[in-house]
Amino acid sequence: MNSKFLYIAIIVVVVVAVAGLGYMLVQSNNNPNNNSTTPVLNTSTAPTVYPLTITDADGRNVTFYSPPTRIVAMSPAITEDVFSLNLAGSVVGVDNYSDYPPQLLQLENSGNITTCGGYTTPDIEQIASLNPQVVFLDQSLQDSFVSTLANLNITVVVLSGNSISDVEHNLILIGQITNHTSDATTQVDQINNTINYVEAKLQNVTPVPVMELAGPPEDGMWSAANGTFINQIMQIAGGTNIFGNYQSWYEPSGEDVINGNPQFVIMDSMELYGLDPQSIISYFNSQPGFSSVSAVQNNHFYIVYGQAGDTVERAGPRISDAILMYAEILHPNVFNVTNIPTILGDNYTDYINTNIG
Repeated sequence: MNSKFLYIAIIVVVVVAVAGLGYMLVQSNNNPNNNSTTPVLNTSTAPTVYPLTITDADGRNVTFYSPPTRIVAMSPAITEDVFSLNLAGSVVGVDNYSDYPPQLLQLENSGNITTCGGYTTPDIEQIASLNPQVVFLDQSLQDSFVSTLANLNITVVVLSGNSISDVEHNLILIGQITNHTSDATTQVDQINNTINYVEAKLQNVTPVPVMELAGPPEDGMWSAANGTFINQIMQIAGGTNIFGNYQSWYEPSGEDVINGNPQFVIMDSMELYGLDPQSIISYFNSQPGFSSVSAVQNNHFYIVYGQAGDTVERAGPRISDAILMYAEILHPNVFNVTNIPTILGDNYTDYINTNIG
């Protein structure tokens, strides 16, 4: 299947999977960072005491008698979580979409880490051959593989990624399991410090209407709505989601876009699938009636792809970068930035001011 169509298919599966699991989260109007039912974990930096029993996103109790030193991470976000906690030396397998940080690619090329199939098509035999002491799975698309792995006496921990609270919870949970509690607390503190910094800067600023596009619109438009961590990113960054009254992911019509009249459109994507960025913008701008949309009139269509797009689409530790990127796109004057291009890719850190000290 063409990767472009696979990307759209994955989005559709996520919508169905999330709805089927009853994971439609209701967002608080007072605190956009508090829309998850995930329990809050102790963020102590004290060493983990074993045996340790944790409860994963599926409500399963899993007991560890020592820190696992052979880890398989089966989603790009989980892989980034694990590496951010200085656990690179313990990772033996990842899914074939995981591509960050650069150290991961070096370890794959040297044969120290093995790819174990796709995000939605994990290679169970390959995973088992690595003799993992824990396999981390994503709840939305990999729940059906839990019993298969468990029947092979492989320890599985299921993680959820529907909110910023989930991201922080996952970091703390992995930190506790692996006895990297201090690293986990550092990552969570960075996320919260970024949120506090951005919210303080925008305290007296009026939010602007925003539309998020999940991938190029040529094959249909999908937009993050309420109950997603991307919606939270928009809110924290000083935006008002024009589709915030819908749940999970929404497929808007052209009329919906015209009526919502976003001042900014931000397209997030893993890649551009061979499309020219300007052709994507031109395609969107040329849709019937879109000439009246504020974002079209003011050239406020931004494409965030590659590593820049991954910070937004992956519920992992780089969510701090995503928040800053959105905030500086939507409110450049507030953050004293003047050179953010309308197309941001792997070199996004050249344009985003990540110094919040």
